Amino acid sequence: MACSIPVDSKSDAWITTFWDIKHYIYAFGSIDSPKFNMGSLENIWWSINFFPPEYPGTPSLCSFPGDRNSLRRMQLELEIAFLEENGSVLLLRERKGIKLGNPSEEVNMETEATDIMERGTIPLRETLRIRCRMWRTDGQEATPATFIARTILNVKRIDFRWDIERFSSIKSGQKVSYVLKPLSKFGKKTLIHIEEKKDKIMMSIEFRNATLDHLKLQSFIVDKNGSQKDCGEREVWPVGFDGDKEYVISTLPFTKKYLMDNKDLYLKNDSLSLHFNCSWLIGWFSYQFERMDYGIIIPEPHVSNADMKRLIEMPCLKEYSEYDVKRCERELIQIYEAQKAFLCRIPSAMFPAICKKVEEPEHNLSLGNLCDVLVLADTFEDDLLKDAAPDCALRHGKVLFPESGKCSQKRTLL
Repeated sequence: MACSIPVDSKSDAWITTFWDIKHYIYAFGSIDSPKFNMGSLENIWWSINFFPPEYPGTPSLCSFPGDRNSLRRMQLELEIAFLEENGSVLLLRERKGIKLGNPSEEVNMETEATDIMERGTIPLRETLRIRCRMWRTDGQEATPATFIARTILNVKRIDFRWDIERFSSIKSGQKVSYVLKPLSKFGKKTLIHIEEKKDKIMMSIEFRNATLDHLKLQSFIVDKNGSQKDCGEREVWPVGFDGDKEYVISTLPFTKKYLMDNKDLYLKNDSLSLHFNCSWLIGWFSYQFERMDYGIIIPEPHVSNADMKRLIEMPCLKEYSEYDVKRCERELIQIYEAQKAFLCRIPSAMFPAICKKVEEPEHNLSLGNLCDVLVLADTFEDDLLKDAAPDCALRHGKVLFPESGKCSQKRTLL
């Protein structure tokens, strides 16, 4: 699905890459991006190698030259930034020249991301976005390109509750265990232990021949009113250990004596209730290119009515929109690559203008207009546009659908 990312109209970068890494904090070691092409003029591919903050190492840019002489002649400047999902900059490695032409097959170009790490810590977000910009400084003309890609680490989440019965009878040094069945398939057995030591209640998790890469476990004490007291969160990396391995998760915020003194609140029928949020990595990465743009990028996400009319009247667009993609291929309708790249940006550029049009006074609305929008959105696989038309239809159903056939026509449109 093509995603909408604000374009910096002031940037004159030759290549701009946005790489989203979802659930990156679960990575066990480095994460490699998809391979990006440096443009049609140079047969060179490159990728970003990223180490999460918990691991030593720095991001590196790797190129795979098809023509080594061309690579040696290229002069580039590189900028790498870590972004929030809304595009604001968290950390920045400023624009700086890099040298190519290493005789080895794989060329590693140090990004000096160590300096980035020293100036601050990358916040632990659900998704991290890396933006990479490159400029050619050798005076050679090149077509600008923008790449948008996503890497997703597959993560499983579960919630469960553990009621520790006869809590008052637990003696110092005695260990009470709970079998975490959903995780047992990743090893012989996974256990959570509660043990009192010197009036402190320690909580730990034990893996027996586990094959899990990464596990996050957050625990809470639940009182009789249903309120939860946070006991902390712990991350463990059990993979690679033979036999049994036990990790201390946390120390409960209350001692046994405190819980006994306040048993009317915390011990229902002499049972201590604990709630857990558990998540773990269940698979390696899945890669997805979301969009590749070549050539001039429209800096504003809208066009005027006159410009939109001019775009719609383009012979190329008329020809392309009259057929679905499969029929275009079957009948060999010729659409040049440059035209395709330009056309594929039109739906997103037209989107706000079309939405404004369909939101005008109700007498301007018609089912035919909405169907035309749906056809256009489907032709260009623009999900934002696909969602807008049905939403508008539901809001203005009385105008668009006669009462007699309202329900059936809604189902047809949606």
